[in-house]
Amino acid sequence: MLEEVCDGDQFEGRCDSGSVLEILAARYGRVKLGQCINRDLGFLGCGKDALPEMDAWCSGRERCSVIVDKSDNPDLNEGNDCFVDIVSHLEVEYQCVSGGFYMSCRVKETPKDKRRKRALWRQRRNSVPVSSITHAHY
Repeated sequence: MLEEVCDGDQFEGRCDSGSVLEILAARYGRVKLGQCINRDLGFLGCGKDALPEMDAWCSGRERCSVIVDKSDNPDLNEGNDCFVDIVSHLEVEYQCVSGGFYMSCRVKETPKDKRRKRALWRQRRNSVPVSSITHAHY
């Protein structure tokens, strides 16, 4: 699922019982024209990768609420390269995965981290016991 959440609104990620959220991608800024931004005044594409924050706040939970407001949520805005007076929005891509086990190995995700995470998910989906999964150390 891909959601666009306007500044001042709230992201509400929800999964059915027995499933948890997995945040796949998140960007905060002036990402693209759409529901929140309907005219290009320049500055499209500025912003930041918000995956680390959204992953930490939401992945592995059945429900997650995040206020999208740069003054109420400074962690979300930190590192945003858009001008301060520019209205930003959040774009989040997520999915619901069955089971209650979720492990995020992210500190700063690299292509190797993505491959490792996908391997962990494949192992979990194939019913490999959690104790047999090798955990990454950073």
